[in-house]
Amino acid sequence: MATKDNVVTAAIIAKNPPKKPEKKFLIKNSPCSIGLNQDEPKLLAKVNAILEQAKKDGELNALSVK
Repeated sequence: MATKDNVVTAAIIAKNPPKKPEKKFLIKNSPCSIGLNQDEPKLLAKVNAILEQAKKDGELNALSVK
């Protein structure tokens, strides 16, 4: 059997549902880096191609979220 307090509490919650957290701003941005020797342009091109493909297909974002 419901008490008067339970009914009042349910009415208050119904009028004012609990708020969920909202992302307002980024506190810290932590970029990742890859170090390569300057005299390896073929390696740089390959790394850039892999990163570009990972961005396009969503894999990079999935890794970031994980």
